[in-house]
Amino acid sequence: GAYPGQHRPGPRAVALLLTAATLGGIFASNLLTLAVAWGLLDLTFVVALLVRGGSEVGRRAALAIVVNTASTVCVWIAALLIENQQGSLYWHLFNAPENARAWLMAAAVLRVGLYPFHQWLPVELGKEPDRAVIIFIVPTVAGLALWVRMSIAQALPEESIVPLLAVLSLVIGSLLAWRSS
Repeated sequence: GAYPGQHRPGPRAVALLLTAATLGGIFASNLLTLAVAWGLLDLTFVVALLVRGGSEVGRRAALAIVVNTASTVCVWIAALLIENQQGSLYWHLFNAPENARAWLMAAAVLRVGLYPFHQWLPVELGKEPDRAVIIFIVPTVAGLALWVRMSIAQALPEESIVPLLAVLSLVIGSLLAWRSS
């Protein structure tokens, strides 16, 4: 890592890029900007795993890359569906059809890591918690920001399985944590 007094700017640069990409997604005024910001976030995430994990980047890290990229693809699909129906991609004019809302919800769920999609978290980085915390938090914040945007725009799907998945994630996660303690 890059600690005070050391000359290793790589980890700091990656952390700044992760933060910038996340902020770009949070403050995106439309879905295209969000998709581009998430694409940059995915690329930076790959670099962060390689810089932070080195040779220990394992199967879960590869799964993390696939799941996060899939969430970005979901945003692109939603944008294309809205555009094909002559809808607005801007949040303040947002009136997405139900199928586009479902794709956006899938993107948020994949990015947040609700059960069973939490399996992508690369546990190999647990040995360096101070360096790995940004890798665990940034995708979740990006997904929660999309969730909040959809809520504000009143664009959450009407009949969604997401609340059930959230409760299931909470219960199963709690049971697993209780069992391991």
